[in-house]
Amino acid sequence: MWNGWTPTDAIFPFFIFIMGVSIVLALSKKNEAGVEKKQLYKEIVNRTWKLFALGLFLNVFPIDLFTPDYHWLTDTLFKVRVMGVLQRLALVYFITSVLFLNTSSGTLIKLSVSILLVYWLVLFYAPFSTVINGSAIDLTGSLKHGNNFAAYVDSLILGQNHVYFTKNILLPYDPEGILSTMPAVVSCIIGVLTGLYLKKETSFFEQISSLFVWGILFVLSGEFLANWIPINKTIWSPSYVIFMAGLSLIALAMFRYFFDKKPKNPLAEFLNVFGMNALFFFMFSALLARLILMIKIGDLRLRDWIYTNFFSPIFGNHLGSMAYSVCFLLISYVVLNWVYKRKIFWAL
Repeated sequence: MWNGWTPTDAIFPFFIFIMGVSIVLALSKKNEAGVEKKQLYKEIVNRTWKLFALGLFLNVFPIDLFTPDYHWLTDTLFKVRVMGVLQRLALVYFITSVLFLNTSSGTLIKLSVSILLVYWLVLFYAPFSTVINGSAIDLTGSLKHGNNFAAYVDSLILGQNHVYFTKNILLPYDPEGILSTMPAVVSCIIGVLTGLYLKKETSFFEQISSLFVWGILFVLSGEFLANWIPINKTIWSPSYVIFMAGLSLIALAMFRYFFDKKPKNPLAEFLNVFGMNALFFFMFSALLARLILMIKIGDLRLRDWIYTNFFSPIFGNHLGSMAYSVCFLLISYVVLNWVYKRKIFWAL
């Protein structure tokens, strides 16, 4: 599905939103402790390059053991995908952190509105074209898969060999591309503004109510804007930013209501295992997913062999796919729980 959204499309913006909240809590605490800005910038830069480097590592990790004449150096390293989930998180974290340290909340609001407005205008009115069958075709205003201005920027700067989408499209591009990273910064800034609000001395009920009301307003606004620019995760459209910010606010309100003032419960403990080691969880699951593609049983890769021989025959194709995903999650949980109980937390 190109336009619209599914529950999985909420994961990335939720993470970026809560990263914005965390930026406020972490940097404010250090500011209040008297840490100099120079030291804060050093920590921000260190965290940024480490995140970016981890993303690049994941992109060069796969080794194709089964394709004849495959060479890791020329076929993977020299054609490495430059961008990715962690790379986008790194850039968004860096930009938002610097903005937080140097601007007021009012400026952040104005900047967010400006970025979304400019991005909207660029998508619709920035001229770009490509050559098809020897003729230059004007594509200005197109918002199609592999045929939009964000994809055009990726194809110019990153090139065909260093992006995610390369086949069956007009322009090679990356779903975590260069231009679409800017509206993702707005998703993080909304998290920052939320964090600033949570630091105010207001009652718990007032905070929960405000988060929920603002969440509803953002969701409705995103749906309204979708009449002119569709909700689209891959190009991180302005309507997607606003809609997902609304869902993020509602989710935060619900989690605070059910967990912050309640006694500990099994669900909270289960989620805490993942939340306290989010980066470890991401890296472990990403590496495991790559490893089971690098192992082969007969003519099938291990992932496909497991699905074909166990999950599909027992549950069918659709439920089998879900059961496979749940099993993958439970395996990740076992590993993370072992790490959690030993109080091992991976932070950059």
